[in-house]
Amino acid sequence: QRAATGAVPDEHTVVLERFRDELGDWRVVVHSPLGRQVLGAWSLIIADALSREVSLDAVPVAGDDGIVLRLPDSDLVDRLPELLLADPDDVGRIVVEQVGGTALFAARFRECAARALLLPRPTPGRRAPLWQQRQRAAQLLEVARHHPRFPIIIETVREVTQDAYDLPGLVELMRGLRSGAVRLIEVVTEQPSPFAATLLFRYPGAFIYDGDAPLAERRAALLSMDPELLAAALGTLDLREVLDPEVLAEVVADLQHTAPNRRVRIDDLPALARELGPIPLDELPGRVVPEESAALSDPRGADTTVLQLAGRPHLVAATDLGLLRDALGIPVPAGFSAPPTEGRDALTQLIARFARTHGPFTAQEVADAFGLGVATVGLVLERERVAKRLVEGRFTPAGEAEFVDPTVLRRLRIRSLAKARSEVEPVPRAGFARFLAASHHVDDPPRSSADEVLLALQRLAGAALPASAWETHVLPARLRGYERAHLDELLAEGEVVIRVRGSAGPNDPLVALVPADDLDLLGPPDAAPSAEAVALAERLALSDGTFASLQGSESATELADQLWRAAEEGAVAPSSMAPVRARVGGASRGAHRARRPSPRRRARLPRPSRALLSGQGSLTPPQVSGRWYRVRDPLPSPADAALALASSWLERFGVITRGGVTADGTPGGFSTAYRLLATLEDSGKMLRGYLVDGLGGAQFSTPEIIEQLRRHSVPERATRACEPGTTKGPRSFPTSPTPILLAALDPANPYGSILPWPPHPTAHPSRAAGALVVLADGECLAHLTRGGRILTLFAAGEDREQHAALVVRALQQAVAEGRMERVRIEEVDGERVAASGVQDALLAAGAKVTPKGIVVEAPRA
Repeated sequence: QRAATGAVPDEHTVVLERFRDELGDWRVVVHSPLGRQVLGAWSLIIADALSREVSLDAVPVAGDDGIVLRLPDSDLVDRLPELLLADPDDVGRIVVEQVGGTALFAARFRECAARALLLPRPTPGRRAPLWQQRQRAAQLLEVARHHPRFPIIIETVREVTQDAYDLPGLVELMRGLRSGAVRLIEVVTEQPSPFAATLLFRYPGAFIYDGDAPLAERRAALLSMDPELLAAALGTLDLREVLDPEVLAEVVADLQHTAPNRRVRIDDLPALARELGPIPLDELPGRVVPEESAALSDPRGADTTVLQLAGRPHLVAATDLGLLRDALGIPVPAGFSAPPTEGRDALTQLIARFARTHGPFTAQEVADAFGLGVATVGLVLERERVAKRLVEGRFTPAGEAEFVDPTVLRRLRIRSLAKARSEVEPVPRAGFARFLAASHHVDDPPRSSADEVLLALQRLAGAALPASAWETHVLPARLRGYERAHLDELLAEGEVVIRVRGSAGPNDPLVALVPADDLDLLGPPDAAPSAEAVALAERLALSDGTFASLQGSESATELADQLWRAAEEGAVAPSSMAPVRARVGGASRGAHRARRPSPRRRARLPRPSRALLSGQGSLTPPQVSGRWYRVRDPLPSPADAALALASSWLERFGVITRGGVTADGTPGGFSTAYRLLATLEDSGKMLRGYLVDGLGGAQFSTPEIIEQLRRHSVPERATRACEPGTTKGPRSFPTSPTPILLAALDPANPYGSILPWPPHPTAHPSRAAGALVVLADGECLAHLTRGGRILTLFAAGEDREQHAALVVRALQQAVAEGRMERVRIEEVDGERVAASGVQDALLAAGAKVTPKGIVVEAPRA
């Protein structure tokens, strides 16, 4: 399967495969192992999207491992990835609207009607034929569709959406696809892949008897259900997603006095027995303070005694003897008196107290506690529920029908709400850095391939970075075993285009590698091209795109400089990476690095003619090799351009802040961007909040990204943030984390732009071209200038040695991968290496000492 499609579907990867069938139409297979409960509901959403988009009556067939559908030969297949996605908030509504037209709904309606005895049989001892059951159910459905509040319809929708389909799982999948946590990989194959062949084997069976569809399946789409009644039937009694399991355990511990701060002393046992009711003796130590638990050998006293209840000895308060006698028939022990029970019947009082001192419980648990039958307990519980003294529903992950006291339920809701609000607290800065590393996949890079390179470029959303960094640090940090051939393949096929946006230094242009479908995310150049650049672009449009066709009276060197100046102004662009690599002088090294020819070899080369040396011949300089073309990107409308700009920020940063917008060089600065973001917030496309600690209140993101962001938050005790004014930087790590080496300008590095640099007494690091940073677990450990000559460690004391060792590990890995040559560190924190105090740590980590400093090379195998 990996050889056929390039990827194997898993819980974090969805593969969209398409190929031609026997009639020339497209067969589309959505590969995902999430099961029929999720994929069945997803197929309804796909069918609804296709119906609304092109009025196509597509019939997706879902299985446990994928969805299969057929589409006509049209441009619809190119827009299929966006049609697969739905707004997570609309998933439940779409499924409820579409479920009426499925065979599953018709079958479940027959079952519900039969359980309700609405399909009686004249002869109960004989089995009714299936076709007669279908016919009678169709007639019943024909009548019921005129009554939107018909309870069997409501029950059928509830059963399908809650029992047959997993809507919460589908909502989570949609959020993952929208936020990038779940990848969607699209492939086109010549023939079905092995996984697709298995799904296609069962595909025809769904249509062999398509004309024999029962009437109920064809008419159920006309049903109109009361939305309020449907919402009440589907949502009010299921609080499993609302009540936090940890909060539930804490509340139960408080009610049962098993929490450390709720335990009692020996003298308080009578009051505890009156509050909780009979307490099993083997559970008493968990309710008594540890220093007095040894005195529990005989807990009897003047106000308590021990009785056998449900086969176990229990500590019973003397005031409860009458209740136990009248409710359970337990005789009163000698020496105690028990007046008759007053008020409600004794059994109801016992069960009511049980409910007040427990969390959600089942009838079976009450029956086991008092040694009664489930039917007897069920009658009392039902009576209390009708009197609204108990609430019935699903409150725990077990999903069974449970009961709970209203006061206990209110307590659970309040504490769960308080915990939910605490989770809304801003994420620490290190948590945001971890989120960026995960979203750009620099913490766990996948194996390099053309598809993975395209996905990495999509996440970068048109970022213009120094050309010298793209194939040395940016792409190799995101892809294990990065190969330049994968990028060249995308450029040759037109999947990716090159755009130049200025220069980061001599012979180091700012290059944006943009997927062709994401060109709108790359804004226009800051200034209009000069007249000279426009004239050169027009000459290029009239030529065949090669350098030789442009040559005139000027020299080759002059023309090459003019061509690159026009490219930096955004007027022209190369069609391949060859001139870019030559422009930076071979700094972009991948798996292969050009070797310098030997003097003997150079001596044997033929001497170029005087015409070539003067630029009048056909010799093409390497930095302008290949084909070039005039850039004529379409100009979007102001509204589309604003949406594209915000989308590019979300792709790169996840959370839009003042620092990110300022570092992006947006015209007008953050004040202009703020008006745009506020408008998007008013339209409901973004949320504003205090998401990352210390970055101000003007932070914008989407609900899906915010959820992903909070998953990377850690408790405050585990992270010591780099706060201004402190001399201690990042925390020391109890275990050695994996260091990540990034270009300082990489969007995956938030330090120096979105986040401030960690404090340092002397150094002033910058995000200059060629500079590097080392991150670990979201902390910025170090900064290195171009070439690694000056190392800055953001730590003090013993942490410096640990961070220095992590820096060596990161550099060794980069050298071993061919991302850079050996690194020579001459200064550490403004001092010579020998006087920095970390030389021994650097040497112990694998560095070598030389007369000019410390050298880091690839580790020996």
